[in-house]
Amino acid sequence: GAEAAEVAGGQDTFRQFLHMQLLNFKVQFKINTPEEASELMRLRSALSDKNQPVRDINGFRRLLLLLGGAGTLSALHNGDGRLMWSRGYGAAQAPQYLLRWRSFHDLTHAPQVLVLHAGAAGAPSYASIVDAHSGKEVERLDLPFSVNQVVPLHKPLVDGHSEQSAYMLVSGEGAAGQVPKVHLLPDDAQTRSWFKSHYSSLFFWQAHQASGLLQGYGFDRRAAAAVEAGRPAGAVQVWGLQLPEPIEALAAPDVSRTVQTSVKVLGDRSIKYKYLNPNTLFVATLGVPEGGSSSSSKRSSRKARRNDDDDEEREEEEGDQGAASSPNYPRLTAYLLDTVSGRVLHSQTHLGASGPVHALFSENLVVFDFWDQTAHRMGVASMELYDASEREFSVLDYLFNPNSTQPLSSFSPPPLEVLSQAYLSRLAAKSISVTATQHGITSRQLLIATASDQLYSMDARFVDPRRPRKQKLSAEEMEERLVPYQEVLPFMPTHFVSYDKQILGLRGVNVEPSRLESTCLVLAHGVDLFYTRMSPARAYDSLEDDFAYGLLVVALISLVVASVVMSYWTKKTMLANKWK
Repeated sequence: GAEAAEVAGGQDTFRQFLHMQLLNFKVQFKINTPEEASELMRLRSALSDKNQPVRDINGFRRLLLLLGGAGTLSALHNGDGRLMWSRGYGAAQAPQYLLRWRSFHDLTHAPQVLVLHAGAAGAPSYASIVDAHSGKEVERLDLPFSVNQVVPLHKPLVDGHSEQSAYMLVSGEGAAGQVPKVHLLPDDAQTRSWFKSHYSSLFFWQAHQASGLLQGYGFDRRAAAAVEAGRPAGAVQVWGLQLPEPIEALAAPDVSRTVQTSVKVLGDRSIKYKYLNPNTLFVATLGVPEGGSSSSSKRSSRKARRNDDDDEEREEEEGDQGAASSPNYPRLTAYLLDTVSGRVLHSQTHLGASGPVHALFSENLVVFDFWDQTAHRMGVASMELYDASEREFSVLDYLFNPNSTQPLSSFSPPPLEVLSQAYLSRLAAKSISVTATQHGITSRQLLIATASDQLYSMDARFVDPRRPRKQKLSAEEMEERLVPYQEVLPFMPTHFVSYDKQILGLRGVNVEPSRLESTCLVLAHGVDLFYTRMSPARAYDSLEDDFAYGLLVVALISLVVASVVMSYWTKKTMLANKWK
């Protein structure tokens, strides 16, 4: 009986699918009635598989795990937003971190996530391991220390059937006379062995934004011996940097993102090597120069960008310095630091700039915004980082011997080339994110959370610091798809990802790649939630959900019939000609 019912249900679904294709055919040729259009929309919703609670081959169906401020962990289906499960921890012990924990190679096993309560200063904390599909707590670890910082290890540990994410939990503030203690999570034999083998290359940093103090820490043999004995490791301060002004913004590259290529091929077939040191940190500070101005400040954007009109550049620079010489004019200083050695790799000052500052660090691109008091509107600056050391590039070595490339070390860094450019913007941002795809091949778009609680997308080419300052581009520049420089970034109302919707209390944007290279998944969160799929370069590797398969079948049948008829007619004509 059950098998017969399943067969009957499948037949009904197939009939509905055929009926939907017929209605779709009528809609395509505009021979439908309003009732048929409404029925088509109903059938599309009923037959859509995006709301099924199982995985799909394209990686579109996902669970959205949300950690609320009241101590609730919830899972929503991204197809229709329905609640799949919810788990409460209580407002008194509300967790602050939601992290990856374990993913299994066998798809029948659900992935696990880590929910971490940091605890107040000196108070204990806890770690809860949760099954991501059911919401059941797999394990709970009571930690007899407070957590001040969570440092993920760059690569998960593989044990043959799963990938285990590992973290260093830092307790202690790193203040004067207080050594930060580091605890491993999970604290097992595999993680301890890995730490013992790699302790000399593990570093982390801490920032005290109000005082402008940055400190970097590493580990020595005593730390490795302590971890091997099951005790917390004492970190050793490697460097300290006291900036003259408070820190306004910080940004570091996301090492979990895939970098498709480490080089950039220019239009003249020359090659620039991207500076892809994962230990690079962007720091922005705000302050007022002593005496109301700073004659030693520099604008790297003037030095780095290509300019075809030197007189025009000098006039702009003189105008900037004149505006900045007025008393109590603020300045924004942008630093690029190496968090292993504490070395300042680059710095540049923007006179007349004030906060708030929001920054993005993606691969070798840094984008940050600020309030330009000279123009009385929002300003945006971008920097691209390149390795300026001399290299001999060989395609054969790059393809068959990738280890022949020069290694990158923070203790002996290569010369850095920074290309910079500044723009004006019509949008005030709350945060800046970027799209991400599985292999990093698809062109990127910036995702700007605006002050009006909307989500706006912009092609990353518009913040390329290599945009030429001329309207007529050369063949090489057109081949690189460069855009002529304009002082104001373009604003296109059709590029609002959130359409005309307002995402109340918008605080941030999370992006995850799907299994299709063209598509990524975007979640904007605040008081409201907004979820969508984005194709930055259009869906070039898939068909649309509402693709007219019926029309395609009719076209193919028509071509086959036409081919048969034409073949018969050709043979008949040739035979008639032979009898003449």
